Amino acid sequence: RKIAILTHDETPYVRRKLKEGVICATIDQQPFSQGYSVIRLLFDAVMYGKRPKQVQNYTKNEIIIRQSLTEYIRNYQLTRLLEYGIIIPGSNCD
Repeated sequence: RKIAILTHDETPYVRRKLKEGVICATIDQQPFSQGYSVIRLLFDAVMYGKRPKQVQNYTKNEIIIRQSLTEYIRNYQLTRLLEYGIIIPGSNCD
C-alpha cells in the first residue's frame, strides 16, 4: 500500500523530494514574507510613526505539487524580488 506524504513549507529538501515523487505535495506558508512583513511594519512604526493600513496582514499559502513546482519557484521568486524592490519593473532584470 502506497503512503501519500504531504508536508508544509518549501525548502530545498522538499523541492528535491517533490521532483523525485517521494513527497506528493507541500503547503508553502511564505516564511520569508511573514518575517519581512512584520519587521517592515515595525520599522515604519518606529521610524516614521506610520500605522499599518490593516489590523491583520495575511500571507499567501499555496499548495505545490511536482507538476507545478518549476512555475511556482519562478513566479514566487520574481514576485518576491519585485515586492521588496530588489528588481525594478522596466529594468533589464525583469
